[in-house]
Amino acid sequence: MIVIDHRDTTAWIGINTGRPGNAMHAAAMSELADAVEQAAGNSKTSLLVLYSERTSFCAGADVSVLEHASPEQFWAYAELQTRLFEIVDRAPALTVAALRGACIGAGAELAMCCDLRVAGAELRFGYPEVRLGFPVNPTRLTRAVGAGFANELIFSAELADAQTCLRRGVVNHLIPAGDWLTGIEAAIAPYTGLDRNAVVHTKLAAYEVKQPKPDAAMFGSLLAMSVRASRLPPRIDDTETES
Repeated sequence: MIVIDHRDTTAWIGINTGRPGNAMHAAAMSELADAVEQAAGNSKTSLLVLYSERTSFCAGADVSVLEHASPEQFWAYAELQTRLFEIVDRAPALTVAALRGACIGAGAELAMCCDLRVAGAELRFGYPEVRLGFPVNPTRLTRAVGAGFANELIFSAELADAQTCLRRGVVNHLIPAGDWLTGIEAAIAPYTGLDRNAVVHTKLAAYEVKQPKPDAAMFGSLLAMSVRASRLPPRIDDTETES
């Protein structure tokens, strides 16, 4: 499900949740969090790349698993998600998310936990949660793009294309058409071979003023209330064809 490939000072983590749209579920989140901890904990690793082994980075939570969940199960899910985001956010290495296809909801937030983002031209990025009755933590997106565009994305629930994401600072670099992994390698080339200690201390200094992490208990409770009100969104399926 999650593949780790160490190449010199760069760790590549491939995500394949086995669900439509590469949607996240509890087991995938737990495995990905452990993989990031393991890869970033390697004393040789200064750069960590998160990429999808499918045609979408992540189309959000796997709602087929959540539609019959109890409030307690939602709470547990929210705590797992918080753990994953915090581990990526605070990883002791420079983190890059390579985005393509759907990057929605939890997938968008996972991308914003990374220090840098590169993307394919077919990217669709956004936060549909508020429109569907779910809360969103705006902290990371706002820090990256400013309150204006963050509010526009979150409250409109519209999906931004790759060019818009580049122009507004959601992504740092667009990858041209061609072999996906080769394109990622070219995009991350300026960040390879960095001194790990320099990266770690620079990140520590940058994040001293970060706001507190989101409250998983609150998110779990709100998600449970949404379910009770029958406001769960339909199953996400981007009708991708896997090779």
